[in-house]
Amino acid sequence: PRLSPEAYTASVASDLAEGSYLGWGVVGESPHSLIAYLTARVTPASAEFNQSSFLYILDLDVHREARRTGLGTRLVAAAKAFARSQGLGGVEVSWLSADPTASAFWRSQGFAQYIARARLPLPPSAK
Repeated sequence: PRLSPEAYTASVASDLAEGSYLGWGVVGESPHSLIAYLTARVTPASAEFNQSSFLYILDLDVHREARRTGLGTRLVAAAKAFARSQGLGGVEVSWLSADPTASAFWRSQGFAQYIARARLPLPPSAK
């Protein structure tokens, strides 16, 4: 569902406050100007999938005017350092493979395809 920026901000703030999400941010020159952030959660180990605990990056955003300045790379580095410090088995992220900018960024951060997900669009049903 589409959320307004205010509703999304409130939702993320709530998740951060209760500890279900982790977050890193970069504040601009004025005290309330968040210009970049990354949110993530720790996903527990799964015996079923033979997988150790990992950090899953939920969202990374850099304000349009601050892009291509290294802020995204710094935030991803902070998330990787946190995962290492906690002894997690890795870091995962999902992005739209059809987005060449996102693909180039995440590959530049060392991420490689791990799982493929496909979509079959269906035409609207006639009533």
